[in-house]
Amino acid sequence: MAPQVAASGAVAGGAVGYAFGLVEELFNEAADDLFGETDNATADQMLHGSSLESQRPTYVYQLVDPKDVILKYGITSNPIPQSRYSTTQYAAMGARMQLLGVYPTRLQARVEEFGLHAKYFIENGRLPPLSSRF
Repeated sequence: MAPQVAASGAVAGGAVGYAFGLVEELFNEAADDLFGETDNATADQMLHGSSLESQRPTYVYQLVDPKDVILKYGITSNPIPQSRYSTTQYAAMGARMQLLGVYPTRLQARVEEFGLHAKYFIENGRLPPLSSRF
């Protein structure tokens, strides 16, 4: 096997292992949040909108440039997902939103978003340009 092919395979294998480790960490954190020890919170206290415990429908989206190059993956629980960003923000980023799916809970959407980031990272060696985290 050529050294470049072996090296590429090692890099890809390492990225896959890293991505799956992060997925496991995400699930463990979510499980701790959902099933761990409870604090003294009462049932009538509202969850923060970005909490993985949120049961609100959550959209998975990607921002793309005019040539359909992926700039960012994200999630939003906004009932009108395109209003996640203002017209000014879309113009500044040179982007438009494409909806990829909707999930019944934020945790399910976050897992999908993470998977999209992991796949992009494996294929490109980096995150999309406007993404800041897996």
